[in-house]
Amino acid sequence: MNMRSCGGTDKFSPAIYHSGCSNDIARVVEQIVAQHRLQAIALIGYSMGGNLVLKYAGELGAAAPSEIKALVGVSPLMDLAASSAALHEPPNRFYEKYFLRSMVDRVRRKAELFPNIYMPFYVSGMLRKLYSMRDFDEYVVARFGGFADADDYYYSVASSRVAAQLSVPTLILHSLDDPFIRMLPETRQTLIDNPHVNFFETQHGGHCAFLAQAAGYDGYWAEKMLMGFLLNMVQSESDGG
Repeated sequence: MNMRSCGGTDKFSPAIYHSGCSNDIARVVEQIVAQHRLQAIALIGYSMGGNLVLKYAGELGAAAPSEIKALVGVSPLMDLAASSAALHEPPNRFYEKYFLRSMVDRVRRKAELFPNIYMPFYVSGMLRKLYSMRDFDEYVVARFGGFADADDYYYSVASSRVAAQLSVPTLILHSLDDPFIRMLPETRQTLIDNPHVNFFETQHGGHCAFLAQAAGYDGYWAEKMLMGFLLNMVQSESDGG
């Protein structure tokens, strides 16, 4: 699934995507079920996508559609405030500048496509004063996403708030050396305590990488883990488990 306004779809939606757009996942699931009549669906999300998948399922809890059989979050952005702060640390400024430049360019495109919404903000010159992703979240995401400020945004959309309510078999892969995704101790404990969650935390793996170094191995450890998890779910369903 392309995030809202990604993949060349800027013109189709006036909104800018953010980490709380789990309703978009809900619409996609509804359409898949209605149009293709699939009986078994797995949702897999990386980084921000992981937060969206977990937020969507956590908010629904036991009321999640019966067609949703499994969830996977790879390096999920579950604790936004802590991760935003980590992104601004000196070793991560390269990543932050890249993300910020990309998002500022998106606002410029939006101003051209939807001037009634974005042009007043664009001509104010505020974009030139944004030096961090927290600035962007404070002055762009909060303003156009309906949040009071960056802190309200981080709190409102964090899947960690609903992790205890996950009721679908879930696999979460997280690395302790992820450069900018931070998982708070209470979030980690919530995942460990949830019987529906298989939580794997590695010493090394970076952000969405998990490259194996064993001789003769193709390196795709995370992908093999999630495929094995999904195949086990399929086998369990076929066995009536």
